[in-house]
Amino acid sequence: MTSLESATSQSAGGEQLIRYRRRLTFGYIFTPEVLFKWAEKATGRQYNTVEKNAFRKALFSMRKVAKRHGTVVEVIGEGRDFRILELLVLTEHRFFADGRVGYPVEQLPQKEEGVRELRTRQILIDEGLDPKDLHYGRRLTGESQTAALDFDLDY
Repeated sequence: MTSLESATSQSAGGEQLIRYRRRLTFGYIFTPEVLFKWAEKATGRQYNTVEKNAFRKALFSMRKVAKRHGTVVEVIGEGRDFRILELLVLTEHRFFADGRVGYPVEQLPQKEEGVRELRTRQILIDEGLDPKDLHYGRRLTGESQTAALDFDLDY
């Protein structure tokens, strides 16, 4: 399957619809496991990863931390299984006209870490993230991305 084929879906009428992701985001990318470790350090609360809504609760906690510092934590990926998703602490974003689901990451425009990124990196370390878990990179996000947002949040 080509990246363009994986970027399409069928409408009710049978025509192919391209699933666009036209927001090119830059920031620090990490796994759900790192999210849980970070949330546990920041909140002092244990997160049982098999507990219903543990991912959403940890994400909510860490979004509050990020917001305090003027940034956001975004969920990257397709699907409802949080174990296959990535998270990104946003440092910059821009429009990318060719963006779609399945677009090869290695073909996305690159950006070096600058002052803003290094400041964000230090904030994340100060907030309890392990420096070895911080990987600067880029991903596409955007329209109709519902990953991790369809979980029930019941506190």
